[in-house]
Amino acid sequence: MKNLIIRTISGILMVWLMLEATASQNVWYYVLWVGVAVMSLGEVFVLLFKNKITNKAVWAIGATLYIALAATVLCMLKPHWEFVVMLLTIVWSNDVGAYLVGMSIGKHKMAPKISPKKSWEGFFGGLFFAVLVALLWWWLYFSPRDLFGDSTSVSIFGWTLMGLVIAIGSVLGDLLESYFKRKLSVKDSSKLIPGHGGFLDRFDALFMAVPLFWLCLWILNIISF
Repeated sequence: MKNLIIRTISGILMVWLMLEATASQNVWYYVLWVGVAVMSLGEVFVLLFKNKITNKAVWAIGATLYIALAATVLCMLKPHWEFVVMLLTIVWSNDVGAYLVGMSIGKHKMAPKISPKKSWEGFFGGLFFAVLVALLWWWLYFSPRDLFGDSTSVSIFGWTLMGLVIAIGSVLGDLLESYFKRKLSVKDSSKLIPGHGGFLDRFDALFMAVPLFWLCLWILNIISF
């Protein structure tokens, strides 16, 4: 119970700080995402240095390119910060949905050798929650209601597809980090975030989802770069 309380409080605080910095439209936007990338990479290098693993150089270079790509895309999206908020909420809803459904009815293991707690029930539950939140954003931002005053012609099918792509990318990012930790025989990337582990533990799903999100924006011609 104590760990749950700590996890909840730190989670709420982290979400608030991220949304505040993302919507600030000033230097704090860059401070947030560059800081997240630097801290996550720092954890990768510490883990590689402290633990035995083959092909350390390959892992280090791959992680650097992987995380740097996500951070670069997020920095490019600063003029369109509202889309980053949308992305964050879709990724979070996928995580929450997968956790709730998986804990309730999860029986069929998805990747037992990589992430034993993940189930196919949780996976589809996460997809449902992610698409639901994506469609809510479409209704608010792209439907004829045009609540924000700058609607772009995007079909509900396109936005549904985006929700699915982001959710699947989030799961792949999570599994990739789980595989990395399995190779190193560690539970968490660090203990820097109370109740949550490290930065890599918290942002693993986002790192994979970001470039896929950017690709969706480009294909759907929502914004130009």
